[in-house]
Amino acid sequence: MLIAVHNGARFLGEALDSVWAQTLRPLEVIVVDDGSTDAGAAIAAARGATVIRQANAGTAAAVNTARDAARGELLALLDADDRWPPDKLARQVDAIGDAGLLYSDLSVIDEHGDVLQDSWLDLVWDGPPPAGENCFGALLAANPAGASSILMRAELCRPIPPHLRCADWWLAISAAREGAIAYLPEPRVGYRLHDSNIGLGTEGAALGRAHVRRAATQRHFLATVRAGEATPLELALAWNAFERNVTEALRRLGNPFETIIAVTDADRERAWVELENRSGDPAQALAAAVRALAADPWEPAGHAALRDAWELVA
Repeated sequence: MLIAVHNGARFLGEALDSVWAQTLRPLEVIVVDDGSTDAGAAIAAARGATVIRQANAGTAAAVNTARDAARGELLALLDADDRWPPDKLARQVDAIGDAGLLYSDLSVIDEHGDVLQDSWLDLVWDGPPPAGENCFGALLAANPAGASSILMRAELCRPIPPHLRCADWWLAISAAREGAIAYLPEPRVGYRLHDSNIGLGTEGAALGRAHVRRAATQRHFLATVRAGEATPLELALAWNAFERNVTEALRRLGNPFETIIAVTDADRERAWVELENRSGDPAQALAAAVRALAADPWEPAGHAALRDAWELVA
């Protein structure tokens, strides 16, 4: 199992205790200390983890480092401030079947470990969480797979692009793109809500930065979406969610659009290549328009092409 931590000593000991308390104990526990200045590395070593220290490079880089050191066929992630119920691994290993990745619901807990909200997905996901084949499109709009709930096959845990900071979302979408994923409602991982969260529960500029990370992850996959990978409705929901993430980032950070989503000359050229080479097939044209706009969200011709394509497939 893999833990990436940056200055997370406050809850790391409890997180590791929950790992060693598993009814099915992991083959190995790898903690990557991503440039911390606190006592996290010492805490991890004292609790029997394999500790790798590196200069601060972000969550994606730390997960990549942990993955490179792992030997198991199945990999589980745990954030340094979360905790697992004792039967988490055993029940997930039994349930993963042929799926490439399995995730579970979360319970929101406070600093003392008391439950604030029994089910996180009941709050944030409309309808049954995605599971089975063909989930790629459903995952483009939002991420139901919290990092600490993920169990996945090692061969699908490929290097995460370093500029992307939503490691769990990237892993879930990538696995869904290649095959089936699975969902197990329980046991529910304890997601810790505290004053240093970088995702759920943040406000102000911290929440703005979370929206930037989400938009970057969506843009990465929308820029490569192929015809048939997502339904027209899924693409519409994903693009609307991308625009909401950018809008919320702008509102909370107060920066120009270009600093939220950087657009290079190469991006603009790629957008025009997509627009000029659009197929007459409606599904192909829709995918090309989405790829063009993901490359250059400012391009008016891309927005016009997207409107035209949606009218054809609606």
